[in-house]
Amino acid sequence: EFGQEVRGLIELALYLALGFLGSSLALRSNREEFSFIIPYVRFRREAIEEQPTMLDSNILIDGRILKLVKTGFLRGPFVVPRFVLDELQLLADSQQPMKKDRGKLGLSNLQELRRRLNVEVSVHDDYEDNKSLPVDTRLVQLTRRLSARLLTNDSNLGQVARLQGVHTLNLHDLAEAMRPEVIIGDVLDLQLVRRGKDDHQ
Repeated sequence: EFGQEVRGLIELALYLALGFLGSSLALRSNREEFSFIIPYVRFRREAIEEQPTMLDSNILIDGRILKLVKTGFLRGPFVVPRFVLDELQLLADSQQPMKKDRGKLGLSNLQELRRRLNVEVSVHDDYEDNKSLPVDTRLVQLTRRLSARLLTNDSNLGQVARLQGVHTLNLHDLAEAMRPEVIIGDVLDLQLVRRGKDDHQ
């Protein structure tokens, strides 16, 4: 009986020591070490990082996404719906020079994003796509089904997507947020873009 009590005390002390050791390691470790102790933490973080980003035709024609990827502020995986690719192809085949240039630019930017920048870009064939609906509606519906986020520079599309619970990134909002605040007394260096008509301008 005395031996059983000693054994119980030893087991209790051992459990307390191991618990204290585990807590100490978890608190002192960085994220990678902590994810080794509790793998689910690492899984959740990687799942968030790998949320796909849906691209519309305006974003590909705009081209600023290339700069964002190059600087590291935005990374894949990216998804381009088949109907967006078809829309760019239709523009590139247009007889109107302006539309033709826009379509070719969008396809060229997509190719650079996929090949030169080595970013994961997939073309998605949506078998549930209702072709009778407007392209923007189809885009929002597909984004929701894929649990993706939408990257656009169309303010109206962004508002509609947010109203339907779609995580939306708008490049115009980003540009506005990055505009520096100017207060009284700041000295600014301005670059003249065009000369005035008169000599003193």
